[in-house]
Amino acid sequence: MTMSLVRKPTFSRSRIPSFASVFLLALTLLLLLASPSFPWTLTILHTNDLHGRLSPFSDPALGPESGGIARLATLIRQIRQENPETLLLDAGDRFSGTTLSSLFQGEAELVFASLLGYDALALGNHDFDYGQERLLYLRQRLAHLPFLAANILSEPEGKPPYPPSLYRVKNGVRILLVGLSTPETPYSTRPSNVAGLAFQSPARSLRAVMEKERGSYDLLIVLSHLGYEQDCRLAEEVPGIDLIVGGHSHTKIETPERIGRTWIVQAYQWGLYLGRVDLEIRERRLSQVKGKLLPLSSKIQADPLFASLVKHAYQERARPLMEEVVAHCPYPLLRGEGETVLGNLLADSFRAFTGADLALFNRGGIRADLPSGPITVGKIFEVLPFSNQVMTTELSGRQLKVLFDRLAARGGGDAISGARYRIHQGRAEDILIGDRPLEPDRIYQVAANDFMMAGGDQFDLLRQGKNVRAHGLDRQALIEYLRGHPGEWPPRGSRIER
Repeated sequence: MTMSLVRKPTFSRSRIPSFASVFLLALTLLLLLASPSFPWTLTILHTNDLHGRLSPFSDPALGPESGGIARLATLIRQIRQENPETLLLDAGDRFSGTTLSSLFQGEAELVFASLLGYDALALGNHDFDYGQERLLYLRQRLAHLPFLAANILSEPEGKPPYPPSLYRVKNGVRILLVGLSTPETPYSTRPSNVAGLAFQSPARSLRAVMEKERGSYDLLIVLSHLGYEQDCRLAEEVPGIDLIVGGHSHTKIETPERIGRTWIVQAYQWGLYLGRVDLEIRERRLSQVKGKLLPLSSKIQADPLFASLVKHAYQERARPLMEEVVAHCPYPLLRGEGETVLGNLLADSFRAFTGADLALFNRGGIRADLPSGPITVGKIFEVLPFSNQVMTTELSGRQLKVLFDRLAARGGGDAISGARYRIHQGRAEDILIGDRPLEPDRIYQVAANDFMMAGGDQFDLLRQGKNVRAHGLDRQALIEYLRGHPGEWPPRGSRIER
């Protein structure tokens, strides 16, 4: 028998590193290498409240040919080339407010958002203006557009119909993006557009996401369509937010504002500015913040591809209808806080369209001014972009007294036709329907749009009416009135006495 003089090595199983431990060690090393210890800059580009403004337009501050999606594309491309570590975010309300938005029901806005490559978008109240089915259809066609809404739940299931949050990783830093929508949405879009949705407390919903994702993120950025004041309150109530990218209030925040350890930004409205925030990151934490608004004036060259797409894919298809002249106006018809000629004109068109005793038009539903000169179908689309139905309902004189008191308490800025009243100490007095005093026991027929009839803009009392009937689109009512009453412009200040 021979014996080997060479001893075979033996290994203890406890000394052999497991595959899992090796993998975790390698992953840790990769993250450490991917996240540099020296400072680096994460650039946030942000927009909000674009409201369908794809084409350039004149702005008093920036001059003619300002804004437009093609100029926005140029700036975004330049900044991404300057710093590849860039995120592009939107804080809601891409829809409603222009002819193209109304005609194509939000398609154009989302096509261009997809081409721009947004990393995340909040849902604004006007993003529901064309209904949930339309929004779902567009999302399915453009599935890579990440809409976020942490405080929207479907009823009765209580499940989120939209993702509450998502992650983006830059230089190994884990960035948690959370979307919040205004709880005012059921009152600021047609209620049927959000039927079956429950809008929860933004602060409570955000805390729930933060608790669920605790330990998994390095930076927290909130895309908020709550408005500036609510953003400030959110920063106070929920510690731990690094940056709030805001919208809804159309606030022009020139440089980032700070509340506690939270920074707040907002880029005004209509794509007139692109917001830029440069976040200095040191050891996976925010160390410094610099930001500004970049004006999209005519000095910015429009991206030729985007400009061509706007023109050929949308403007030329819409032009024949939009250029049809309906009437001529001798002076501008402007929106305003009190009684206006434009508001009275819209209310008159509703009353003539329906034959009602009186008509109402909420001031928030007037979305643009009418300039002097030819009034085209396109201009009417800009004034009335929501495709609301003209409705009638029946209310008693007693119910109307409560309604007129509500109008007086709102300052008398909502238009009326077929009635007059005086505001005294915040209440309505000397109410006339036609030329006769309001009769408490009489039943009156009242016209308004379906948004108001469903309780929108806090007109809850209209929901108490009986024999509700639809008559047609608001734009149809105005077009017929203008054609049937050429040169007739209601005077301002003739219906509400103060």
